[in-house]
Amino acid sequence: MSTDTLNEPLQELPVSSHSATHDQEVPMSQMPLDQMDPRERFIEVPSRMLPAETRRALLETFVTRQGYDTTDVGEGMAGWVAELEGQLSRGKLLIVHDIGTESTEVMTLEQWQSFGRQLADDEEEGD
Repeated sequence: MSTDTLNEPLQELPVSSHSATHDQEVPMSQMPLDQMDPRERFIEVPSRMLPAETRRALLETFVTRQGYDTTDVGEGMAGWVAELEGQLSRGKLLIVHDIGTESTEVMTLEQWQSFGRQLADDEEEGD
């Protein structure tokens, strides 16, 4: 290849009037929430896959959201996080990622099961 070829202006490609969006699948993260399949929208994230700092931040958010009193444990927030780490390892807590909202949160096993039943009920109503 000569240096003359490198210096030539780029030719524009013709643009088709046919839109390719109808033929291509829209990524789930760009799909409206009401059009997402709930069974594909939520993913359980194994806690061991997360860095300790990320896992700790998620657990602290869970403590705050659930309204735990961090003053009633001698170790405060660190005490609650340690307790929740144990529950996470025993499978009583789950880390769930929502592809639709691109958010990740901690749920109790009961919340997750209830959520799953709610999704199933919603699907039955839609049939």
